[in-house]
Amino acid sequence: MVRVGIPRALAFYDYGSLWMQFFAELNIQAVISPPTNRSIVDIGVRLATDGTCLPVKTFYGHTAYLASRSDLDWIFVPRIIGVRRREFICPKFMGLPDLARHGVTGKGKGPRILAPKIDLRTGSWGTLLEIARMARSLGVNPMQAIAGYQRALAAYLEGRDRLEPRDQEANSLAKGSLSIGIIGHRYLIEDGYLSMDLVTKLRAMGVNPIIGDRLPQDLIDVKAKSWPKEMYWRAGRIAFGSARAFLDAKPVPVNGVIYIAAFSCGTDSIIGELVEREMRRREMPFLAVNLDEHTGEAGMITRLEAFVDLIRWRKDTGEMHFSAHG
Repeated sequence: MVRVGIPRALAFYDYGSLWMQFFAELNIQAVISPPTNRSIVDIGVRLATDGTCLPVKTFYGHTAYLASRSDLDWIFVPRIIGVRRREFICPKFMGLPDLARHGVTGKGKGPRILAPKIDLRTGSWGTLLEIARMARSLGVNPMQAIAGYQRALAAYLEGRDRLEPRDQEANSLAKGSLSIGIIGHRYLIEDGYLSMDLVTKLRAMGVNPIIGDRLPQDLIDVKAKSWPKEMYWRAGRIAFGSARAFLDAKPVPVNGVIYIAAFSCGTDSIIGELVEREMRRREMPFLAVNLDEHTGEAGMITRLEAFVDLIRWRKDTGEMHFSAHG
């Protein structure tokens, strides 16, 4: 049986279920790298160049783990260009196969990189052709691969907008409790090691975290268009849309917003600044959290506790501004 490794990083948190179902349809065993840990991050830091953001460093670590295994035939690293019309993904996603080949696997005897190009900006035909080409490399009938991909895609789209029970509970605004909107990349928020379980920590503080990336897609699209200029980066559109939804109390009111960003992320440096300005203008309590491999958990907890305490004090006293004195 052909065995394909999938790094548990970056696009995995958006499309991992799709690819796992796709390979299962083809009777190919998908092997996922373990959850992020200190060792994986350290390996990624050593392999990455200066200025690389933390999520890409983590991707290096996960890919290196898979490359060290002798029981894998391929490592799946799709070259994602765009997943919607008039929209691009992060430029580093486009170059991930090249980064993996030259920075991790090199010319060794380990698994090779499997890198179909995913570009849905002009329709799905190009992606279907890439699936057919990939099938030949895997020794699978191209038509069977296309049919398997379409079945996997249908299952993925059906479940994409459904929230898990714990998320439904978190997104219900309980009487007398605080609700805080979370804006950030899914691969940061859902990676428990990189985010230091920020969402879990907020729940332990009596907060209902509402994750912007999990808001209904149609709501995000409508709210993103209300900004002066249309955002063509996918991450920016989601951040803009969820930020405006939180400001407009959609789907439920929030008492504050936390923006989780990766240090050295070019898009976050621009989008985060624009979102923060709008939050300040609308007098919404706002906390920006930048993560890198040096971020300490103790400092993170202190900042979250202070932010939650200030919001709770503001809610209880009815004051619209935090006092700068006394």
